[in-house]
Parts: sequence; C-alpha cells; structure tokens
Amino acid sequence: MMEKGVNMPDLYMRALVKKSLPAARYWGAGLSSLQSEHGIVWGTLTLADRKSAGYGGNDDADLINMISAIDGNKVGMVFVEQSDNRVKISWRALEPGIDVSPIAKHFKGGGHAAAAGADIEGWLTEVKAALVDSFAQALGVEFEPGGLIPAEEALLAERLPFFESEEWIYGPRRTLNESRELRALY
Repeated sequence: MMEKGVNMPDLYMRALVKKSLPAARYWGAGLSSLQSEHGIVWGTLTLADRKSAGYGGNDDADLINMISAIDGNKVGMVFVEQSDNRVKISWRALEPGIDVSPIAKHFKGGGHAAAAGADIEGWLTEVKAALVDSFAQALGVEFEPGGLIPAEEALLAERLPFFESEEWIYGPRRTLNESRELRALY
C-alpha cells in the first residue's frame, strides 16, 4: 500500500484511533458503567446512552477494544441495548487459553476463540443476568448480585410506568415458549 502512496500513519489514525465526538461521548457512558468481577470486565451501553451522546450507530463504537486493554481480566464483554428488545454482546478473550466462542454459539452468535458476538432477544437486565450466569458456570465462579448502575436505574424509571400500566398487565404478549432466543437464556 505504501508503494501506491498510501499514508500508513494517517490510515492507522483514521481507521483505529480517531473517533467522532458522539462516539467518544458514547464511550464515556460505557466506560463509566464498567464492572469487573472474577476476571470478567464488562460495560453496558443503553439506548439512553446512545441518545444522550448523539451517537448514530447501533454498535459499541469499538468500546470492546478499549475494554480489552484493561489489565487483570480473563474476558471482556460489552452489552449494547437495541431498540427492538434485543441486546448485542461482544466478547473478547483477554488471556491465552480462553475461548469465548462456545458461549456466543450457545446464544446463536458466532466468532472465534479470541473474539465473538451475539444478538440476543430480551430486556437488557435479563440478558446481562443470563450471560453473567453462563460465564460464571463456564469459568467456575460465583457472582454476587449488586445494585443497578445509574443507566439501568434511569432505564427502569423510564420503563416502569409501562410495566405498571393496564396495557402491560392485561394486554397480549408473547409467551416464553414463543421466544427461542430467550429460552436459551434459561
């Protein structure tokens, strides 16, 4: 490429380093949500984070790569809430010998030993709980439940009125058996 006149330092900066201001704000939300337990580090990006940052994508803006640089962990994860009651998850193995692909495949995702992902149907809190449980089993660790992070508290406050409404209480909705992906969580 250099022989063709490509400025490699500029290409590197544009492709791997530079971020837009909205992407950087979105990263900030994800970084402020970081949690780490038993060798697993994860961040959460909510729809509210995306809106607040003005980020136009539906991905993690490469936040998983930043999380992968955090020392002292075996696995890195990012949960990205989607508008269609789905959650995108990215995993990275942070130590040799760790294979994240079986858990991604279990959730109908894919990838390879070092990097994998999945798109799972369900509410963010349900998906996170199921994934933490899956990793705890796979790595032979126990997690202690904790409180909600501020973004989750805001999301709960935003959505709670709907779940207290007669529409939710008495309205039709899919059963657990109608959701193949959600069944895989349990």
